[in-house]
Amino acid sequence: MKIKNLGPIKDGEIEFNNLVVIWGDNNSGKTMLTYLLYAIKEEFKSFKFELSKLSKKTHDYHNYINKGSKIFISNDEILDLYKNFQNYFEREASVLLAKYFAVDVEYFKDFKIKFSDHEIFDAMPMKRKISRGFTRIIGDGKTIENTFLFKKIKEGVEFHLEKQEIDGELLEFDNSSLTDKMIKKVFTRETFDAYLSGFFKHMTNSASNIYFPAERVGINQFREELKLSRASKTPELDEIEFSYQNNKSAPYRSYPLPVEDYIKYIFSISSIKYRQPIRKNVRKRKNLQDILEGEFIYNKDINDYEYLSENCERHIPFKIMSSSLKSMFGLSEYLNRLHPMVSGGSITIDEPEMNLHPSKQVKLIEELTELISNSNINMVLSTHSSFIARKLINIVLKNDSSVINGRVFKNENLNIYETIDGGLRKINLLKDHSYIDNFDVTSLKLDEEYFSLLGD
Repeated sequence: MKIKNLGPIKDGEIEFNNLVVIWGDNNSGKTMLTYLLYAIKEEFKSFKFELSKLSKKTHDYHNYINKGSKIFISNDEILDLYKNFQNYFEREASVLLAKYFAVDVEYFKDFKIKFSDHEIFDAMPMKRKISRGFTRIIGDGKTIENTFLFKKIKEGVEFHLEKQEIDGELLEFDNSSLTDKMIKKVFTRETFDAYLSGFFKHMTNSASNIYFPAERVGINQFREELKLSRASKTPELDEIEFSYQNNKSAPYRSYPLPVEDYIKYIFSISSIKYRQPIRKNVRKRKNLQDILEGEFIYNKDINDYEYLSENCERHIPFKIMSSSLKSMFGLSEYLNRLHPMVSGGSITIDEPEMNLHPSKQVKLIEELTELISNSNINMVLSTHSSFIARKLINIVLKNDSSVINGRVFKNENLNIYETIDGGLRKINLLKDHSYIDNFDVTSLKLDEEYFSLLGD
């Protein structure tokens, strides 16, 4: 995609990949770029794909569904639907970014974005092969339950009403027990588009999109204070459990939306529903264990999390944990509860190295690249860490020069961009790995100063 006038970035091109890494000087547009990429994926989640308006031949699709017929949607039609989303985002970009950045729309009046024809189609492929959905409606005093099947095939997708039950009894299609009035309630044109949109997002796993902002240490530390502050500004206050308003235009929202979404996520970690034991079948994450050197444990007696070190049996209250643990809290909870069969989704981390010793920064990027390979999760990272950059180089060089069985992270899975001189420069680690200006120029100057001082 081509972008213009995104804060300090006056002109540049950037593409999605399994891992997008952004580095550069302070105030050069890195965080703004991560907000933009996050906004695109978030808007995709809420966009309504209207196949019924795409062409004349599709206007009766909902009627075919009601009769149990299979609907075939070609890859070309899916591509056109995705292009409709791209056109929407290009057209409404300034308004959308004003919402995500929590600023006046005038700030983005000169912002422009232009996607390539296949941009979103390629960035959010359907990784699931099959999915089912259910509806329950009441008509003429009877309960109708419908099961819909959505299946990915090479040429596109198939969609049909797999089975239908009335008051628990399985029906044959066109059964006389259903009146015309009841049949019309099963699948209208509007419900067809809504279901199609939902299936697309489920098949791409686009609903799994999470942002870990640079502000996470403070949010993690003061999450209870934030919860009480928000509770005082909304009438929806439960004295036992705080319910976060799922309204992205809530009147009290003052932070950029990616930060607000992380606050919502942190609130959910403290919810009763979330406080379930980690599943036994979740893979032990060796790198994550090496970083934490212990684990976070919820203490119901104090209604808060504590840290239990591998080297000490004493529980440490959250408020006096180290900054590195506070930085890793949300991410570690997310990764530890990530289902091993999950395929897809997106994670964005602003400064993953925050408060981590260099040795643990290296462990973290090892964990994240393994996660990309094993779970098909896409990531965006904004970093100032030369250790993360160097470890990425080593991972790419190792995997691209060896014959390795299984799925591994390779250079083709990686896009690196440097924010520089008001633009974006793409970096190929296999060609530009011996010297990285953004990090090495500072190290070289320090070495020159050191040897100069020794010589004096």
